[in-house]
Amino acid sequence: MKSVLINKIYLVTVAIILLSVNSLFAQSLFAPAVDYTSGNGPVSVFSIDFNSDGYNDLVSANFYSDNVSILLGNGDGTFQPAVNYTVGDRSISVFSLDFNGDSNNDLAVANYYDNNVSILLGNGDGTFQPAVNYSTGVNPISVFSNDFNSDGNNDLATANSGSDNVSILLGNGDGTFQSAVHYITGWSPHSVYSIDLDNDGNKDLTIANFSSSNVSILLGNGNGTFQSAVNYSTGVNPFSIFSIDFNGDSTNDLVVANFNSDNVSILLNNLTNPLLIENVLVENESLNLHILNHTPEISWSFTNPAYQTEVEIAVGTDNDWTSAEMWNSAPITSADTFITYNGSTLVDGETYYGRLKVSNGTAWSDWFEFSFRMNSKPTTPVTLSPKNDTITNSTPTLWIQNSVDSEGDSLFYDFSGNKFDGIGIIYEPLLVGDKIAEGIDSTGFVITTPLEENSLFLWEVRAYDGYEYSGWTTLLSSTFWVNDIDEAPSSFSALTPEESTSPLYNMQPTFSWTESIDNDPLDTVRYKLHLAIDSNFAFTTVIDSIAVNGYTLTFPLEYNEQYWWKVEAIDLLGVSTVSNVLHFWTSCCVGLRGNVDSDVLDQIDISDLVALVAYMFQGGADPLCMDEADVDGLGGIDISDLVLLVTYMFSGGVSPADCP
Repeated sequence: MKSVLINKIYLVTVAIILLSVNSLFAQSLFAPAVDYTSGNGPVSVFSIDFNSDGYNDLVSANFYSDNVSILLGNGDGTFQPAVNYTVGDRSISVFSLDFNGDSNNDLAVANYYDNNVSILLGNGDGTFQPAVNYSTGVNPISVFSNDFNSDGNNDLATANSGSDNVSILLGNGDGTFQSAVHYITGWSPHSVYSIDLDNDGNKDLTIANFSSSNVSILLGNGNGTFQSAVNYSTGVNPFSIFSIDFNGDSTNDLVVANFNSDNVSILLNNLTNPLLIENVLVENESLNLHILNHTPEISWSFTNPAYQTEVEIAVGTDNDWTSAEMWNSAPITSADTFITYNGSTLVDGETYYGRLKVSNGTAWSDWFEFSFRMNSKPTTPVTLSPKNDTITNSTPTLWIQNSVDSEGDSLFYDFSGNKFDGIGIIYEPLLVGDKIAEGIDSTGFVITTPLEENSLFLWEVRAYDGYEYSGWTTLLSSTFWVNDIDEAPSSFSALTPEESTSPLYNMQPTFSWTESIDNDPLDTVRYKLHLAIDSNFAFTTVIDSIAVNGYTLTFPLEYNEQYWWKVEAIDLLGVSTVSNVLHFWTSCCVGLRGNVDSDVLDQIDISDLVALVAYMFQGGADPLCMDEADVDGLGGIDISDLVLLVTYMFSGGVSPADCP
């Protein structure tokens, strides 16, 4: 039953191809198109009988709605409305066969973004059970089913465009599948098809490789395993592949649709060719993409015959073969299946093309064309932050702009850093991150062990593509300070005007204090002077933003007034430390005591005696400076001051003392 269904599918597909080729002559055979609604973005369609009514039905894989649409056929060319079933993310290819042996056709759907295939078992009435998913390679874009291990159960193959391989999932016969086994193909395989190519009764695989412009042939061993891929060139960007006998020689040939060369390639099966090179490897590198050795070893394998007598090889910068610019050897007599490159110097980052043929002494094989790329180092990453003495916490994240890798390899980054004391680097493993996986546009490395507070660090990064390292970034440009806790400025002391029992006579004094230091990196200290006429600082004058540890008043103090003062040291975040409080008082006595009228001549005369008598006995005005009217300097004005002033003026008494 399964082989009959497969043959029916092949015949339907062949008919479609033949009708397309002859469309010029057959256009009148078809009625105008009738459209039926499906899910969003249908990209793959398959037809088979899902409800066992003898009519073929339809299924479409809908890329944007992540489902498949089932349209049951009415038998007259019309179809019932679609019923949708959820599958994985970006369903892109659908295939139908019986996977659990109940004679009902089931579904296999390749899900491009989920990297899996969904299996929906059919109930036989046109409905399906919920999807069960099985992992594949990266970005499966095509799915096909056949019996690869001859156990009577249908198996699965997916072409994985994101991992350059094909996945084989052997069926258990109950609708479940074993874990995928992967086989390397060309670059970005887009289509997979299975048929017996070498007439040994085993199912083989054919894969169209979009990015390497070739097809891969993997011959089946009959037990579910496959031989290594042998690649054949096609047109540009082969997108789809199909196999059938085109020339009637009882061997299956290939047709390939080439997306970017506007043609199809026909590859006739040359099963009877006595010489066939299967594969060529450079430095035994599976994809020939990351060659490091500039005189690499080139090796190959072949079948028919089991020996060789000669080999010829050519290497150039293109594959038009008008000339081999790099190396063109004459036929070399050798049975070895390897040779060391002996041409012009190979350059990193460049792709080279080669072709090779062997002889068994009787006939030469066809040229086998291959390519290889000399690996290029990733560019040196660019540090983003922190840098240029940025302030961070003790567990910062170091960010870089990703490097560029010409081969498109997945990159990893090594982070390294050390403490810097301003004189020399202290080489300790203070922060190390090895093989940090690359982010989308930038990559970050989180330091989990807290770094030392108030310290300067330098850091650097290099990229690794799995083969070679880039250079390190510039060490001295990527610096940062650790400052988790904002510390207050250090303690300091108010100095002058100092606490004293003597008055202050300078009404515009200079205030001074010791320096306050802030240990936080790049922090600064500004001072704020508080000057009050009460010890509680309720009535205060504030002079702000003083840069140094001293300040001279720009306005005069009041005479005969008491003052209290202190200084506040403030950092950039407003954290402050306050000095001690000092107290002083001012005096207006700046010259000779007894100058009661405070005249500018600062001398004692009759007007001073008159002013003192008037104040003491006649209710006269208060002296302008009470300290100068305190003739004896004993504090307060009384009769002893009057006696001293009269005695000095008229009896030759002692002269009043000068003010201090």
